Amino acid sequence: MLITKRKLLILSILGIVVGLFFADFCKFGKGLPGSCYDIQEGAGVPIGLYSVALFILSWVFYFSDDQIFNSWFKFAKYYLPIAFLFILSTVISPGSGSWASSGFDSELATWFTAGLFVVISIFIIVIKSWRFHRQPK
Repeated sequence: MLITKRKLLILSILGIVVGLFFADFCKFGKGLPGSCYDIQEGAGVPIGLYSVALFILSWVFYFSDDQIFNSWFKFAKYYLPIAFLFILSTVISPGSGSWASSGFDSELATWFTAGLFVVISIFIIVIKSWRFHRQPK
């Protein structure tokens, strides 16, 4: 399936809606007592955070050249599954902690991998657009 800029924008909007649904799962009356936090942290936060990042990046790509988008997409198609597996491994692993303890929980892994994704994406956009505009036409 060929991913285009418009499809990425639509996918990110759908991801934001799904992330909001899972983040507020108990407000919809579907959650079991005590399971709301697990669903929120396990599904809502990663989906929502990555969807917001993709939404912002898709607007940047909407006004950029296709060559820049294709270079970024080569990076994203490998990074996102690896980040997902990393976040999933922190959900499964025991001994999750919080900011004050030495544990590395799934929320911290989500923030770390999403932040790294945005920083690397911005770096790719800047470098590729600089190289693209330097080329003689």
